[in-house]
Amino acid sequence: MKKTLIFLICCLTFTQLIQAQNTGDTVVIQTFIHDAWTDGNGNTTASLGSARDTIAYFPTDSTLTFEKIILSYNMRCKDNNNNNPGGNSRIGCGAWDYSCHTYIHDSTRIDSILNLQKSHNISNFSGNTYHYSTNPVYHYTQYIQQTANPASVPASEDTVSIGSGIDSLDFVVATGQKAHKSQFLYLADELYLLSFGTVNQTINALSLNILDGGTYANHLSIKLKLTTDTLLSSNNPHTNGFTEVYNSNTMLNNGINKWYFTTPFVWDSVSNIIVEFSLTNTIPSTTTIVEGEQTGSNLGLYSSDANHITVNSAESIDLPISAMSGISNEVTVSFWIYGDENVLPKNTTIIEAYDSTGKRTLNIHFPWSNGRMYWDCGNSGTSSYDRIDKAANLSEYTGEWSHWAFTKNASTGSLKIYRNGQLWHSGTGYTRTVDIASLKLASNGGSSGYFWDGNIKELRIFDKEITQVTIADWMHKRIDNNHPDYANLVAHYFLNEGQGVTSLDNTSNQQIASFSGNVLWNYDRGHQINQFFTQTDWRPNISFYQANYTLILTNDTLLDSLVAASNIVNAYAIVPNWGMLKNDSIANISTNSYWEAVSHTYDINGTIISSDTTTIDGTITISDLTYYKRYPMAFQIMSFVTPYGGGVNFGAEGKTWYFDVTDYAPVLKGKKQMTVSGGGQWQEDLDIKFHFIVGTPPRDVLEMQQIWRPQSKGYSTIMSD
Repeated sequence: MKKTLIFLICCLTFTQLIQAQNTGDTVVIQTFIHDAWTDGNGNTTASLGSARDTIAYFPTDSTLTFEKIILSYNMRCKDNNNNNPGGNSRIGCGAWDYSCHTYIHDSTRIDSILNLQKSHNISNFSGNTYHYSTNPVYHYTQYIQQTANPASVPASEDTVSIGSGIDSLDFVVATGQKAHKSQFLYLADELYLLSFGTVNQTINALSLNILDGGTYANHLSIKLKLTTDTLLSSNNPHTNGFTEVYNSNTMLNNGINKWYFTTPFVWDSVSNIIVEFSLTNTIPSTTTIVEGEQTGSNLGLYSSDANHITVNSAESIDLPISAMSGISNEVTVSFWIYGDENVLPKNTTIIEAYDSTGKRTLNIHFPWSNGRMYWDCGNSGTSSYDRIDKAANLSEYTGEWSHWAFTKNASTGSLKIYRNGQLWHSGTGYTRTVDIASLKLASNGGSSGYFWDGNIKELRIFDKEITQVTIADWMHKRIDNNHPDYANLVAHYFLNEGQGVTSLDNTSNQQIASFSGNVLWNYDRGHQINQFFTQTDWRPNISFYQANYTLILTNDTLLDSLVAASNIVNAYAIVPNWGMLKNDSIANISTNSYWEAVSHTYDINGTIISSDTTTIDGTITISDLTYYKRYPMAFQIMSFVTPYGGGVNFGAEGKTWYFDVTDYAPVLKGKKQMTVSGGGQWQEDLDIKFHFIVGTPPRDVLEMQQIWRPQSKGYSTIMSD
């Protein structure tokens, strides 16, 4: 008479093994059972086989042999629901088919997977041979400057002088700064009362009175613009529409300094005129004082706020999140950016946050390789998140500075994107909330991938949806307590310190952002400064001139040097871990900062004109290092595909298939992990048993080894070794 012994596993426990002695006796090992991993509502439980991952306890008696080992694989519709409406893949047998890759994992046997690791990682470098210099390398920008001087002073020269003050102004031509821009408004009435007297008169020169000169204003640019504005505002500075009339490296001398225009400027006799001065001194000089007066009205703007950070495909910034606990239903993220048109678009993330479970809760792909901007914000505790996206033109995020703001309001279901203060894209119906547990700038929030390339400054984060009007009013000026949502500002990084590896949060929280990789400090040239102006009612005394000058034009070609971005060079070696269930280690054996031994000369538009090799102190050849990842050997004893669900009725007991797995005897011993993957673990209910029939096996299976780990590599990778 046969005896059947059933070993029932429940909640990772098992009954005492009663050993079978006689040929024909059957030992039954129960693994998964139908309803041990879900309740009637589809919720997973902590019971046996939750998510189809459990421990099976196979016979361990070395004196027993088995004539047959039979696998019984029983399947029924999920939750015993044989009503299949179709269209919903999680009801009953579902609308689709799923793979049930069924594995026995054996930690006494090791799968080793060959992988490749580059011998060196070099930031902002994509080749295989890297010639380097241990000393800084300089790049050069070529500028063509033109000066105009009269062959002789004409007998008739009309002059209009505005301002009679005797005040000392240090912000007109601020030679003590690396870069500076100022703008001053002169009204038509002031010009007209003393005017040249006719419509459409040309202005051919202007002058200032320098009180403390003897300094150089390199790349001094003078531009003029007609306007109907009667005041200048830092909320909305003029950034285009100017005519450049002068550009030259200029010595500023004590007394009247007069600059002749290379291009005459036409005044229409009714418009006001903005005069703009800008300069770029790579090495700041001493302060220059210009004579001026106080007008009582906001007729002036000036800024030296040129510093920003530059990231190049291997850098990120860790942002503290202790002040962000209040972010839940609403959030606003804004920044100024200047993307690298030579790299973008590619797969990038400019900022990403994870929640407390490691799921994405805030993310901006800026852009993805398809050129689309993605604003992801809010999730429901899963991998699902709210998203809007739109295709962007390259010019919208590269080539110049632009301001972007991203808002979320889960209460109203609104997601919005603003560019330069204007609504760029929006969507509704997005109600998932936000939980920020970690936050990174310039890369994704995890392993520092999807690096962004370009310039960034002025990062602001609010725990509130900021309105379009407020975004537009404040994007050009620094936030203070006059901002209507100042109390909701949880992070504010100027990113303009100009040195160091950190940046200070300019809220009361005073959090420190830490740079990873080779984050660079750069600055805009004077003519590029377009934000964060200071309003002033002081204005320089100025004289405008008109005459029929005969000008002698002189062209000068100048090279302006700027130290190149250094490269962070990480060298790696493999530490093998043969004979153990442990991956080979990748050791970082050195980290150095070098410069690629190539000096580029660019034109004013950033196009490389020429390249020259500098002193080569060494050469690195990047090669592939081989290493192995190791896992418990995974034997795929079954790969079952569930049926399409329409009309399927397996009944309450399900349907069973039987398979002879006798040859797996060396693996089906002792305590083993058993899993089901491929999608089917979440669908049909499974009841899986192993029937060990005592007796003499038909043959002795001595050992089992995988050729390769199932699902670890594609066929083409396997064929190419």
